[in-house]
Amino acid sequence: MERVVNTGYSLIANRYVEPVENKTLSLHALRGLNNLDPAIEIDELPDTKIAVRMGTKQLAAWDAPKADDVRGWARLTSQAVATSFDSSSVLQAYEPDRVLKAVMEGALKPLDKHSRYSDPVAASDSRFSREGSGGVGISIRHVDGRIKIATIFPGMPASRAGFKVDDVIAKINGENTDGFDERQIVRRLRGDIESDVTLTVIRPDNTEYTAKITRALIIPPTVQYVREGDVAVIKLTGFNQATTVRLQDAIEQAQDEIGDRMSGIVLDLRGNPGGLLDQAISVADMFLEDGVVTSTRGRHPDSGHIYRSGGGAIATKTPMVILINGRSASAAEIVAAALQDRGRAVVIGSNSYGKGSVQTVVRLPNEGELTLTWSRLYAPSGYSWHEIGVMPTICTGDLAGEGENLGSQFNERTRRMTEVIALWHANRTPPTEKLTKLRETCKPSDTENEKDTRVAVRMLKDRGLYDRAIGVTVAALAQLAPGKN
Repeated sequence: MERVVNTGYSLIANRYVEPVENKTLSLHALRGLNNLDPAIEIDELPDTKIAVRMGTKQLAAWDAPKADDVRGWARLTSQAVATSFDSSSVLQAYEPDRVLKAVMEGALKPLDKHSRYSDPVAASDSRFSREGSGGVGISIRHVDGRIKIATIFPGMPASRAGFKVDDVIAKINGENTDGFDERQIVRRLRGDIESDVTLTVIRPDNTEYTAKITRALIIPPTVQYVREGDVAVIKLTGFNQATTVRLQDAIEQAQDEIGDRMSGIVLDLRGNPGGLLDQAISVADMFLEDGVVTSTRGRHPDSGHIYRSGGGAIATKTPMVILINGRSASAAEIVAAALQDRGRAVVIGSNSYGKGSVQTVVRLPNEGELTLTWSRLYAPSGYSWHEIGVMPTICTGDLAGEGENLGSQFNERTRRMTEVIALWHANRTPPTEKLTKLRETCKPSDTENEKDTRVAVRMLKDRGLYDRAIGVTVAALAQLAPGKN
């Protein structure tokens, strides 16, 4: 525990976007034990001691280390946890990993909501989502007490071995899976690349099927392409190691299928929680000429960067619409803000989530992970969407319809939206009440309404309307130029 806590405190001291006192971390960490056993209390004593108490009985007290003594505060934390554990039958009923999780989650209380601790199991799942790992290429779901195959990834080992959607997983390597939860199944299906696993399933017709599968590198798919007439609609559900490559494949497929008749691309980022920063940069790079995509600033010397596009573009001229909603966050907002600011895409939908920060993820000695916010993100024009979100050029919640009257509705709102977007960019650190009022202009929506897609397709088919919509952001940014009021 001391190694994990010491590593965590050191990382926070060196990398977190704002300075936090070691004493504050330690006190919050120890008070995390109270969530498991309400009888445990932590006291700051007048003679600069930290004490642990159960009810009225003081269990032990320690001299407070110097303010900058990271190792000293980590040692105090671990000693206080050990003392509490020895005295609490409630704590002893928990696995040590659960006690450590309570301590680490407590330590992160003073930090922002995007900084978090993941225990070894959760960290393994997160690494799989980001980087992929050895697996068989399926997703699963729990139905009526049984674990079924929910999806088969095309071309992956399970598909090649003949497994199908709705097969019930009965045995893995001969071990009966009755009573297993989804996590236990996943743990057994994953393994080293090129290693084998034998899977037995029960088909919907009650026949049994068994086959050996050789695991391969599986990176969860994040790109889905469908054709809407002469428009390519591409949905990104996240940003992992394979997103850019698979997006490029989708665009090339659309270009081959539609050819010169292509009216445009709809990039659907609704519900996209984000992911890897480098993938957001490379996705934006596919659509932009040379120039700034985003920049970052933080406390750590290595946290400041200017990320530029250039060299990776494959579709810089095709008209584009980006769809966002209240669950579009982080990397999704980087792409939306960059393409909107650079006059490359019309953004349609509702206000986005507002996660304008970058997290660094570090593996801990226990194979868990610490995710820490270490810098703020800024759009090419210099504004940060942190806590405020990206404002769409067209707020579909304002539209009465999306047919022939779309143009007239948009024209009525052009001046107001130009002013709103200019205000959005001008308010670099708005107070909470002003922030709330600004977000009310186009309330974040968690839904993925088909109306958004229909408006996007309609706009791409009307080049005049599209050009006017692009002009809204251009005009808004012009108002912020030096010498403008």
